[in-house]
Amino acid sequence: MSPNGRPDSRTGPVELLHTAPPFVDRGRELALLAAEAAAVSRGEPRLVFVRGEEGIGKTRLLREFADRSAALLPRVFTLRCAENRAVPFLPVVDGLVRPLVAEGRLEEPEAPISRLIEGESLPSSDRATSAGAAVEQSSTERALVRLVQQLAAEEPLILVVEDLQWADTETTNWLRALGYALADAPRQTSMPVGVVATVCTPTEPPHISALVEELRRETICSVIDLDGLDVLDAGELVRALGLGRASQQLVDTLYEASRGSPLLLQAAARSLVSLDALSEVGGRLVATVPSGALSLAQSLPRAVARDLEALEPSTMDVLAPAALVGDPVEATLLARLCSLSPSEGATRLAEPVSSGMLLTDGTNYRFAQHHVRRAVAERAAATRGQSHLAIARELARGSADADAIGAAQHILDAGSLAPGDDVLELCLHAARRAGALEAWATEARFYAAAARAMEARDEMPDVAELASLHRSAASAYYRNQDVGPRIEHWRRALELVSAPDQLDAHHQLRGEAVLELARARLAHETPFGQLLELAPLDDWEAGLPEIEDSRRLRVRAAAVRSQAFFHAGRGREAEEWAQRALDDAGPGEDDILIQVCMSLGLARLFAADDAGALEWFDREAEHAERLDDDSHRVRAGSRRTLALYGLGRLADAEAEAGRVAALAATQGEWADHALALAAQAGVAALRGRLGRVERLGREALVLAQRAQYGTANEVLMGIVASARIWRGEWDDVEDAIELWNRESGAARRRIHGWFVSVARGRIDEAKQAAERAAERLPPVPTAEGLGAAAALIDLAATLDQPELVERPYELLLAADGRGKAVAMGWPALVPRLLGTAERLLGRHEDAEGHLSAAMQVAEREQAHGELAVAALELARAIAAGDSGNARGDEVRMLARRAAALLHEVGMEQRAADADGLVARLETRSPGRRARYPGGLSPREVEVLRALTRGLTNDQIAQSLVISPATARRHVSNIYLKLEVTNRAGAARFCVEHGLADDEEDAD
Repeated sequence: MSPNGRPDSRTGPVELLHTAPPFVDRGRELALLAAEAAAVSRGEPRLVFVRGEEGIGKTRLLREFADRSAALLPRVFTLRCAENRAVPFLPVVDGLVRPLVAEGRLEEPEAPISRLIEGESLPSSDRATSAGAAVEQSSTERALVRLVQQLAAEEPLILVVEDLQWADTETTNWLRALGYALADAPRQTSMPVGVVATVCTPTEPPHISALVEELRRETICSVIDLDGLDVLDAGELVRALGLGRASQQLVDTLYEASRGSPLLLQAAARSLVSLDALSEVGGRLVATVPSGALSLAQSLPRAVARDLEALEPSTMDVLAPAALVGDPVEATLLARLCSLSPSEGATRLAEPVSSGMLLTDGTNYRFAQHHVRRAVAERAAATRGQSHLAIARELARGSADADAIGAAQHILDAGSLAPGDDVLELCLHAARRAGALEAWATEARFYAAAARAMEARDEMPDVAELASLHRSAASAYYRNQDVGPRIEHWRRALELVSAPDQLDAHHQLRGEAVLELARARLAHETPFGQLLELAPLDDWEAGLPEIEDSRRLRVRAAAVRSQAFFHAGRGREAEEWAQRALDDAGPGEDDILIQVCMSLGLARLFAADDAGALEWFDREAEHAERLDDDSHRVRAGSRRTLALYGLGRLADAEAEAGRVAALAATQGEWADHALALAAQAGVAALRGRLGRVERLGREALVLAQRAQYGTANEVLMGIVASARIWRGEWDDVEDAIELWNRESGAARRRIHGWFVSVARGRIDEAKQAAERAAERLPPVPTAEGLGAAAALIDLAATLDQPELVERPYELLLAADGRGKAVAMGWPALVPRLLGTAERLLGRHEDAEGHLSAAMQVAEREQAHGELAVAALELARAIAAGDSGNARGDEVRMLARRAAALLHEVGMEQRAADADGLVARLETRSPGRRARYPGGLSPREVEVLRALTRGLTNDQIAQSLVISPATARRHVSNIYLKLEVTNRAGAARFCVEHGLADDEEDAD
């Protein structure tokens, strides 16, 4: 204070730190990350996204976490994604692969990883399109996932991924594949891998947002939203910046201006200093302007600009290319770009290094803050194009893949300054290198750029060469499953080779374009049930000369036509064209024949001819083996599984489904993996293993959601909802209809809703709905129609309404004549359903024949659920036709057997009917033995187990695929039955009565 008691106007010089803000305590976030690290050390995989604004402290938090985790976890790998460095897999290579190579731990890496390490020896790739389906993961992605799994088998590890928003597409895809692989790790297998990734929310691109939303549905994933510091931590940071005598008023001013962001807080402090807006009162620094006077949107750039203006022009001449190359930049490369020796370059950069603006390890340079790098790049705007051009030419001298791809990116960034021939050459080279790495997105991008460069030439381009570039771009987009650009590039290729002066040449390329466009439009533009416009195919084929490759093109055309007619539901024409393709195909054309066999098999499957479908799927599998292609093996196997299931060969179907599921898991083929699990769930339903149905269903639903594959969801819904109906869990049935069938048609919802209506007492409503459904059944058996027919017969038995079964009975009788044994949409044996219908219609002898046959099938295939129901129906049929009670002992034996089996497998809805029949036969009250202590139902036991594991009601709902309201109702019922008042009491009951062990078949 001055002698007159006023504040001193002079504070003395104030020196602020110019480096990144120091780390201050983030206790809550560090505790959350420490808990995740502890889980990893126990062998549990974890995936964490740390999200927040730029400068909020995400990277600093992860570095502190990595340092503190060193004692708990042996290895922490840091993968840095850099802005403007979209080289395929570069963060993974630099942060994981190369450190392992340096340690001598990758002496014999897999071939895809060798290609990443030794790009200079990698042959170029220029793939043409394939008639097969696009792969969902490249072999490089899978190899990198396996590498992480192999490392985890040796020791726990953490992968820290910085700035995920800047990751290249291939690294993003790898992270998705790794996340799913970790989530799918079996519970009994240790998988000590933790992945912690930072994401800057304001600059988060849509594909990264989609990735986070996809993976956060997995149980291993959590998200930490990083907010600003609290006021106490902000005060600590202010003092650490150099304002050790800061008053609380000064801290509050800076805190309000920065909203607790460490970076903005530092900028606000520097703004106060530059404005000379600090004063001293009683030995403490105070702000002489309010927080609103600090425009941080301007102060941060102004502060960086002042720092840059203070540098020598010669220093800026070196910093500018460093900012354009991207972090990190090799010192030798930077020196070459500036025509300096390495020592001269180091001398010029000494000042920004000493101030903390630039970081170096002696070999590479890295900007301390992203906003500094951007500011330097902006100052170099006038010469940016020339700098990019120089960088491209310098990188083009390198032999590694990263050099080739980086050179192409910089030549594109150079814009109009880049000579067209240079653009074409570098982009074409980069595309081939990316293709050899199976970096489909990067390959597609550069082939498209090469095509644009060729079209922009002054001279007329070679038509065949330009069309081939468009073909290569389309093929890469196809492998990357990017539909729009794929179609556009094929259209452009077709346009080029269809010009009047080109019609006598390029027949092969024109044929490929016509056929690929037809396939693309069929898959993505033609609604199911409509016929693809075939005129372009007709016109092309009419003008196709008899050249060497014309036969193969005609075979492919026949295969496309077959698929088009199948898509339109015109089975006869589909089979005719498929047969024509088979007749004309050569012995080595497995890539075409596999598509033909698939089409024929699907046509038979949807026509409820499972035996015929299996023959074609067997042939499809043979072609897949000759192609030695795991993706085709998975697809053929998943279809074989469905045919075997439909034929009632449950053991074979289960074994095939297990093989397919294991192979699909290694390939990332989520759709077929889901279908395989759906088939296993169907087998479990027939066998009465209803708890296993639920578990398989939940797992398959996750996979179907990953693949966005509605067909698997449709199949699953029917199986799981049916199992819940047999348990009599009506709230859960309604949840299944709502939660499992959002993408499916209303017909499925209605079928299972009938039984809910009956359970809720709305008998007339259910009966009227069923009558309308019976009238709409197709005249001939179809896979869809049989599911509805099967459900109608069981509903008619529940309602005792014989008039409902006549049309469903005729449909199932025709299917039975084709060898159909199981109805897919309503898991039940066709002979049992026929017997049930005949019993209702009073045809007791016919009913006995079908029901006895059903019991034989059920006995052979261990289908205990269907065995029990068939026994109950047979007892009813015999009793109804035995007017003299001559077969009373046989009826009582069957009824007792049915009741015992139904109780054993948990089919409580049917068990109640069996108990009633036994009681009537033995003239005593029905007795029901409790399956679980406390009178708990199977579903309540599942909820109790989840509750005992510490799950909240919402988590229980998500885990069991029921609504939160239903979960709360189950918990309340458990409390009432067990006479407890809280979760601790319920958990204690669970443990004391041996219910805590979640066995595979707790039903």
